[in-house]
Amino acid sequence: MPFPRLLRAARVAAALLLFFLAAARTSAAQSPAPATPPSAADPRTLAYPEALERARAWNPLRSSRALQFDVVAAERRQAGARPNPELGIELENFSGSLPGFRESETTFFLSQPFETGGKRGARLRRADAGDSLARAGMDEFDRLLARDVALAFAAGLAAQERLVLRRELLTLADDVVTTAEQKVALGAVLRAEATRSRVTRNLAAIEFEAAERELTLSRQSLARLFGGTAADVAGFSGTLDTLRVVPGQTELDSLLAEHPTLRRLRAETGLAQAEVELQKSLSSQDFRLGAGFRMLDGTDEGTFLIGVSAPLPVADRNQGRIAAGRVITEQAALAERAAQYELSASAEQALGRLAIAQAAVRGLRQDVLPTARQSYTEVETAYHQGRLTYLDLLDARRSLSEARLTEIDWLAELYSLRAELEWTFGRELPAVWEGSR
Repeated sequence: MPFPRLLRAARVAAALLLFFLAAARTSAAQSPAPATPPSAADPRTLAYPEALERARAWNPLRSSRALQFDVVAAERRQAGARPNPELGIELENFSGSLPGFRESETTFFLSQPFETGGKRGARLRRADAGDSLARAGMDEFDRLLARDVALAFAAGLAAQERLVLRRELLTLADDVVTTAEQKVALGAVLRAEATRSRVTRNLAAIEFEAAERELTLSRQSLARLFGGTAADVAGFSGTLDTLRVVPGQTELDSLLAEHPTLRRLRAETGLAQAEVELQKSLSSQDFRLGAGFRMLDGTDEGTFLIGVSAPLPVADRNQGRIAAGRVITEQAALAERAAQYELSASAEQALGRLAIAQAAVRGLRQDVLPTARQSYTEVETAYHQGRLTYLDLLDARRSLSEARLTEIDWLAELYSLRAELEWTFGRELPAVWEGSR
C-alpha cells in the first residue's frame, strides 16, 4: 500500500476514534484513603458512654464494615459507566495469488454498543439498593456493638463491686486470724480456734484472688471491643443500680417494625428485587452501530461504511438468572418474617426475665439486706461485749456479704437485660431510676 494512502487512512481512523471517545466521556471519582485508626488511649477508668465511643471509633470489625461504603460507591460509579467504543482494522485481498499489499483494501471501522431495556438505570438502582443495605447493616452492627459494650460493662461493674466485698471479707478474716493468734498466746482459746480462723482466711484469700482474675477478664472483654487489651481499661465508672422505661405492649409492634435487623432484611429484599429487574433488563438484546472508511485497491480513493448488528435471542434470554433472582427475593421476604417472630419472642422473654430480676432486687432490699445488716450489727455489738466469738462475727459478716453479692448478681442481670431490651427494641430506653440504693 502506498505510504500516502496509509497515512490518510490512519488520520481518518484517528479522527473517528477521537469523535467516539468525546461522545463517551465518563467521570472518575477518587475514593478517600481510609483514616488510620489511632492507637489505644491512655488507660483510665471508663464510664459507659466513653467505652461505647471508643468501641465505635476503634472496633476493628466496625472499621472493616465501614469500608463497604467505599465498595458501594465504587460499584455505583461502575454501574453508571456506558459501553466502550470498539476500533477495528481489516485488510482484504493481500498476498496469496495477489502481489503483496499493492492490491489490498483496508477498512477502518469504529463501532459503539447501545444498551436497551434500561440496563444502565437497572444497574444504578441495584447500586442504590446496595447502598441502602450497607447503611442498614451498619446501623444493625452499631446496635449490636452497643449491646456488647453494655453487657461487658455490666460484667465489669459487677466484678468490680464483688472485688470490693471480697477485699473487705479478706481484711476482716486477717483481723480475725491476728486476734485468734493473740488469744491462743494468752491461753484464752484453744489452738483449734486459730486453725479454724486460718482456714476461713485462706478461703477468703482464694475468693479474693478469683474476684481479681474475674475483674481482669472483664477489663479484657471490654477492651477487645475497641481493639485493646486489659491494660487499656483501668476500671469501670458507674453504677449497676439503673432501670429504664419499658415500653408497653401496644408500643412493641411499632418499635419492632423499625428494628435495625428488620430494616437490614428489608434492604436485602430490595436488593434482591433490584437484581431481578437488572436480570430482566439483561434479557433485552443490545445493538451495535458502527461507521468506517475503506481504502479501495489500486487507487487513492475510498468510501465510507455504516453498519448495525444485534444478537438474535434464540437460546439465551437470561431466564435462569431471572428465576433464581425471584427465588432469592422470596427467601429474603421469608427471612424478614422469621426475624419478626424471633424479635417478638425475644422481647417477651426479656420482659419476663426483667420482671423476675426486679422482684428479686425488691425482695433483697425490702427484707434480706435489712435483716442481714441488723443481724451483723447485733452480732458485732455482742462480740465487743464479749458474749460472742470472733468467728460468730465473721459468719455474720459473711452472711451480709453473700446477700450483697446476690444483689450485685441481680443488678448485673438488670443491667444486661436493659442492654438486651435496647437491642430488641432497636433504640435506647430513657432512664427513670438511678442510684436508689
